[in-house]
Amino acid sequence: MKDATQVGLPRWLDHVLGQEPAHRVHMSQALLALGLCVGFALLGAWAARQAATPWPVVLTWASVLVLGQSALVAAIHTRWSMRWADPSLTLAQIVFTMLMSALVYPLVGELSTGVLPVFVLILSFSMFMLKERQTRWLSLISLGLVLLGMVLNHLAHGAPPGVQATYFCVMVICVAGMSVLAARMNALRQRMRRQREDLVQALQRIEELAIRDGLTGLFNRRHGMELLGEALSRHARQPHPLHVLLLDLDHFKRINDVHGHGVGDKVLRAFGHTTLDALRATDLAVRWGGEEFLLVLAGDDAQVPVERLRLAVAASAVEAASGQALTFSFSAGWTEVRENDTVESLMERADAALYRAKQAGRDRVEHA
Repeated sequence: MKDATQVGLPRWLDHVLGQEPAHRVHMSQALLALGLCVGFALLGAWAARQAATPWPVVLTWASVLVLGQSALVAAIHTRWSMRWADPSLTLAQIVFTMLMSALVYPLVGELSTGVLPVFVLILSFSMFMLKERQTRWLSLISLGLVLLGMVLNHLAHGAPPGVQATYFCVMVICVAGMSVLAARMNALRQRMRRQREDLVQALQRIEELAIRDGLTGLFNRRHGMELLGEALSRHARQPHPLHVLLLDLDHFKRINDVHGHGVGDKVLRAFGHTTLDALRATDLAVRWGGEEFLLVLAGDDAQVPVERLRLAVAASAVEAASGQALTFSFSAGWTEVRENDTVESLMERADAALYRAKQAGRDRVEHA
């Protein structure tokens, strides 16, 4: 997020809105509502004076409107509103402003029709923030408050019932239209939310495919090279025990030739799952290519996870085409990371140790 000075906003406004993006949105909406309430208070006070409403009544109404909305803004700014499901207090702001609009309706006499668009404006805010059911309830509440204001206007100023009834019918039509629009807007928000969630899941899946081997679930070679390079950089800055093993599944070509590539894939998949289960969270496992794998182990006790992996692989088996259980094993070359080591020098020593393990009869780990 850009600093306020980078987008032309004064620094004091940046302090008012806050740094967190969601909180800035809530504060911006609340300050906009406060500005509208101040304008409504000034206009309502002028209209009430035109209707000869006493100054104390006018000032009381205007003060309650502005101070009430200011209190809601303060609740959002101090994050007191975070304890509620809607931190922006949208419902509270709308109901409060509607109530104040209903109270000013009988104070402005013949100018009361100017209050009706305010109800519609207030309801329009609910379309973008509230659920469909909440908007329906607000529509009913607004009609009830308009009716209350009309009754009070009739009692205070003798407003013609027929004219008030006409105004009320117009409000019913407007509110009904707003409710339909709110329902469509809510459906659109829900669809956009689902699409956004689907997009996030798709991006996560793409990221996984970019760094994982689809068959074994281990990191692929490209990402493994990046992680190994990062591990070497950390080791150069702060030396610590770090071990690299190059593994090869024993007689894998024979498995493919005798049992078929489908069984070979089962073996690779089983080895990948067994490796993920046997190693520690801090260890790195990579499918280096074909039936070859790379392990990067940190710590002095690297022999423990290697032995645990060897025993786990020895105890695992896959079902061959004949229905019989097919066991498999691996050979490995082991080397520690040394000063000034590179990926190439590491892999050269590990590969040489792996070659000796194969020459010595396989199913073993040789050290370099």
